[in-house]
Amino acid sequence: MYQSLAYFAAATTTATNIALIISLVPLISLILSIPILGQRISRLTLIGTLISFTGLVLMLSWGNPAQLFSHGINQGDSFLLMAAVSYAL
Repeated sequence: MYQSLAYFAAATTTATNIALIISLVPLISLILSIPILGQRISRLTLIGTLISFTGLVLMLSWGNPAQLFSHGINQGDSFLLMAAVSYAL
């Protein structure tokens, strides 16, 4: 399912959006582990996740996070988000 959705998404979104959304897979896994597995998230895990995601956004946007939103949200972004959730499960 992941591969199919990712291929459909790649036709209608930017490579930057693909990299950003796919990088959310570990975070989505972490979030889904709370209700599904009953996991508790430590403060250090949350801090590490935020630092990692902030660094990724700054790297992909060349230091200008507003640039990520200048292209808008495409249909491919929703396909890719569904792909990321399916991969995280």
